Amino acid sequence: MNDKGVWTLLNSGGGEAGFVFETEPLAPLPGFSGAPIDLLVLLDREGRFIDVRLLRQNEPIFVSGLGEAPFRAFLEQYRGHAISEPLVVGTPYGGGGTASDNVYLDGVTKATASVRIAHDSILAATLAVARDKMQGVGAGPAPRPDPAHDEALSWKDLLDQGLVGRLRVSGAQLDAAFAGTKWAQDGAGIDPEAPFIDLYVIDLGPPALARAVLAPETLSEIARFTARAPDDELVLLIEAGQHGLVSADFVRNTAPDRLTAMQDGLPPGAARCRHPAGTGRRSAAGAVRGDEDGGAA
Repeated sequence: MNDKGVWTLLNSGGGEAGFVFETEPLAPLPGFSGAPIDLLVLLDREGRFIDVRLLRQNEPIFVSGLGEAPFRAFLEQYRGHAISEPLVVGTPYGGGGTASDNVYLDGVTKATASVRIAHDSILAATLAVARDKMQGVGAGPAPRPDPAHDEALSWKDLLDQGLVGRLRVSGAQLDAAFAGTKWAQDGAGIDPEAPFIDLYVIDLGPPALARAVLAPETLSEIARFTARAPDDELVLLIEAGQHGLVSADFVRNTAPDRLTAMQDGLPPGAARCRHPAGTGRRSAAGAVRGDEDGGAA
């Protein structure tokens, strides 16, 4: 056992089979009641959930409303899934989830906030164990932007200096990539010269980058968010191509059905695309600032 209460799980032969830990010491996220929800997680050495069990909770909906039975039933859904999968609480809207990599867990009616807090606690604690026990800690702390560094930058400066990531795929490139597959005809009618995907990625951590792409009112919203969650790193995505990042059935503040984030082979465990800058073409358009240098919006 280490100082965070992570136990080694042994098999019948005495060999290491995984890890056992409580979520509260590793990720003490306050629940709807203000107190953390404490859960026991059993994880195998491949990062797959063996079981998740409820230890302690003080959520009003499960104390004096629905009772704990639906909460325990919700937790049973983690069995067999891996931390490397993009696990999302909720259901896909319309047909938007059919082509998504997301793994949807059924929530609990009237207890959405409580189950999502429990879900975030499970993921945050499990990611901490996975990175510590399965990938080593020798790499040291992750690099972070220097918040004290600031300079005047335009959108053109960001592009010229390589401070904006960009992925561009034309209709012709798409046809070539899927030629001879069962999806070859899905792109019929797409302009081969026009960008099917034209994706920009901007790290909003450095103040100079955020100020170059966000409107003043959005900068204020970002500042309020980072004051509450200083360890979260916000990323702005702008999609200017034909495909888009979300389907027509997308609902704001839910997980995008066409987007999955991975970091070192694991989900980043950040704000799960709920940041105020938005995600996708529709929400980004109101947050991004255009300028005389050819801004993104």
